[in-house]
Amino acid sequence: MSRDARAFVPLAAARRLFLHAQGLLDDPARRATPAAVFALVRRLGFVQIDSIPVVERAHHLILAARLDGYRPPLLTRLVERDRKLFEHWTHDAAFIPTDWFPYWHARFERAHHGIRRNKWWQERLGADYERAAADMLAHIRSAGPVTSKDFQHDRRGEPAGWWGWKPQKALLEYLWHTGALAVARREQFQKVYDLMERVHPAEVAQPPASDASDYMPALDE
Repeated sequence: MSRDARAFVPLAAARRLFLHAQGLLDDPARRATPAAVFALVRRLGFVQIDSIPVVERAHHLILAARLDGYRPPLLTRLVERDRKLFEHWTHDAAFIPTDWFPYWHARFERAHHGIRRNKWWQERLGADYERAAADMLAHIRSAGPVTSKDFQHDRRGEPAGWWGWKPQKALLEYLWHTGALAVARREQFQKVYDLMERVHPAEVAQPPASDASDYMPALDE
């Protein structure tokens, strides 16, 4: 096909298509309801969770830019009460429509294999992490949801920076990345972990009948 015969999208039209896909051409004054917020997140695919609270956390700013009446409790309700959104990892931490949760099972399986080969994870989990993970699950099953700060650890000179996880934090994240735990809610922006089956409805907690591995990215190594 010659260059002259190809179809090109004019730049102005391309801009409008992009803005439309991002929900930025809709009437921002439409009523902000839980249903409207859920429909918007589903349209976007997910909304990234940001830990930096300058003015407001970015996931709230993303939604407020598209819905004038948006308030953070609307998103909290969808995640923590209605369970229509769940927290997990896309390219970063994100809130994702729960009806897509079954497809995350392929990612959980890949995480099991990837973490075993990953030096960074192994250094933080320790040699006997499978036994420690079983003990952590038994503790949560008996005592209920936990946060990382519930566990004390003598760092003995170890760094306490952004990725300077103590072993218990690494275990909780390992169990979350591999699907045994879910984030039930956040308290002062800290994750509250609980058993996956106690957080997600049974109808979405099972993997799909077909293999979804071709659609899910592998855990970064």
